[in-house]
Formats: sequence, structure tokens, C-alpha cells
Amino acid sequence: MSSNLSSIPGIGEKTLSSLEKHGITTPMDLLTYFPRAYRTYRSSTAREAEAGEWISLVGSLTRPVSKHGTHVTTQLSTFRDSSGTLTLRWFNMPYITRSVSPPDTYLVRGQLTVFGATRQIVSPQLTKLTSNILNLESDTILPIYPSLGTLKSGNLRKIISATLDATPPIPDPLDLTIRQTNQLVDLDTAIRNIHRPSGSDPVGLEAAIRRLAFDELYVLQKESLENSELHKVKTTPLQWSNGLMVKWFNHLPYTLTGAQTRVIGEILADLGKP
Repeated sequence: MSSNLSSIPGIGEKTLSSLEKHGITTPMDLLTYFPRAYRTYRSSTAREAEAGEWISLVGSLTRPVSKHGTHVTTQLSTFRDSSGTLTLRWFNMPYITRSVSPPDTYLVRGQLTVFGATRQIVSPQLTKLTSNILNLESDTILPIYPSLGTLKSGNLRKIISATLDATPPIPDPLDLTIRQTNQLVDLDTAIRNIHRPSGSDPVGLEAAIRRLAFDELYVLQKESLENSELHKVKTTPLQWSNGLMVKWFNHLPYTLTGAQTRVIGEILADLGKP
């Protein structure tokens, strides 16, 4: 894996400076900057989409036009697919009027809202499609990242995706026996699924979260054991009379349960260690 973030497509000097200010200096630092949440976009159509839903649509757009108000400009476009139409709306984004090419097919993502009698998506995400896809096969899960200064979630999603594309398989430091015993996916799979979850395979995202959570707890536990005073200072094992202990147990006004007997045995075994 390259250790140079500037070699990743989309990471220029300004982005590189923002990342370094937050302690992200290598591709692996960026790949271990995990999402704080996820948003599922349901594959839908202009007619079927319901108010309040986060949806993905595929269709054509009219060229956006700007309407100027006293304090704000509004850009409006009409989305169309085989089922019908709805309105796309942006605020103070005049460049959108030049970036949309009406003959092309677009993937549109956003939340459907209703304003009066108008069904609309405000500030939708647009992706020009290179092939004529008439519909989407499955829902889409997009990661949402905590902002890093001027780098917002969408910017981070793009550069992390580019970093994944430029990264060869990530070696796994966790022993295979531990992974198999705990039914954990390998690190490379976990890293890729945490950033690019599949809407058709939510189990893959769950497995990635479980693996990375295991890693965090494993490291904390290992550090705790290594720093434990019990592992630095040798002590004299405690000795006791088994006969006296059995006699004491027999004088208890009740009979010990199996679990109590087991725990007592574990405690005595620990006390007998240095």
C-alpha cells in the first residue's frame, strides 16, 4: 500500500492539508476513519416514492433554471422516469445549471418532500450514468462520516472510496485461529464493507462492524494484560488447608450450588498462582 496520500485521486494540496490537521497522514489512517452512521436509499420511482423517504431514482433531467429572490436563488429541474415526474430543487447553486446535461441518464438520491402540491427533492445528489440503466436492482446504503473541518461527509466518502480502489488487499494481523474461533471476517473484507456496504447484503456490514469492534476490544484487553501489575510483580502463592475448608463448607446452613462451587474453585486456583 502506498504511504503517500497525495497519490490518491481527488486528494489535492488543500484536502491533504485538512486531513493532516486532523492526524490523517497515510492511506491506512483514512481507511480507519469510520462512518458514524448509515443512510439507506430505497430504490423507487417518481410515482411510487412516498413523502419522507430517502430514495434512489434513475431517469432524465431538464436543464436547471435559476429563479432569483431577494436573498436567495433557487435552481429548479424536472426529473422524469417511465412512471412520472417530480421536481428537483437547489438553493444558491447556480453552477448546477451548467453541470447538468439533459440528454444523459442520471442517478438521483435524496429525500422526497411535499411542498403544497409539489413533490420534490431538495438538494439531491446527482450521478451521471455511463449506461442506460432503467432501474436499480437493490437499495443503497451510504456511509455518513463526521466532518473534518471543511471536509464534509460527501467529500470524505469520495476520497475514501478512491483510497479503497488504490489499496491492494490489506494483510490481517489477527491470527487465523482467533478469527475462526470467533467467526470473524478478515480485515480487508471488514474495511471494504464498512465503507462500501451492499444494500443487497446487510449481513456483510454487520460482519464488518463485529470484526472491527472485536479488534478494538482485543487491543484494549491485550494492553490491559500487558500493563497489569499482576504481570510485573511476582507474589507468593497463598496456601490453605483443604480439610479445614471442607469442614467449614459442611457447617454452612445450606448446600452450595454447582455454580458457587465452580467459582470458589476458580478463586482458589487464582490465589495459588504467583
